[in-house]
Amino acid sequence: ICMNYINHSLITGHVFGSIRLLNLVDGSPVAVPQAGDHSGKVLDIKVNAELEHFLTCSNDGSIKVFDSEKRLEQAMAMESPISCVCYLNGKGDILAGFGDRLIVIRANLYINHRRQREERSRLRDAYNYMTNEDERAVPTEALLKMKELKAAVDQFSEHGDYDEDD
Repeated sequence: ICMNYINHSLITGHVFGSIRLLNLVDGSPVAVPQAGDHSGKVLDIKVNAELEHFLTCSNDGSIKVFDSEKRLEQAMAMESPISCVCYLNGKGDILAGFGDRLIVIRANLYINHRRQREERSRLRDAYNYMTNEDERAVPTEALLKMKELKAAVDQFSEHGDYDEDD
């Protein structure tokens, strides 16, 4: 078992790949999604308090980045088991060790996906708010602009670098 803590929660990684959170205030388990668990033994857990993220690595060859509530932000598959991970700096760059190698994964490679998802979600919320004609009247030019915006978001979703479900 490996462990670390973030925002009053203890994070534990287990032999069979599960990652669990325990509330350090009252000792109760934190209800978190099981999605994102590893398929092999969790070998290391590191926390970035500034970003409110934590990293895990496993002998299944993956590095996973979660937010503080264990929502999977990014999963990265490597060629061989990852023995250790850490954050290099406050920006979120990652240093990972496997075999006799160290690799650096720049934060912009995985944080941008989250920001893009958040921005797309905000745009869709704005579109839905503006086009809900039951509750408010929307000027025609604003409605047309919002429809153009929705079409652009949908096109990006189909051809972008990520999936909404990632």
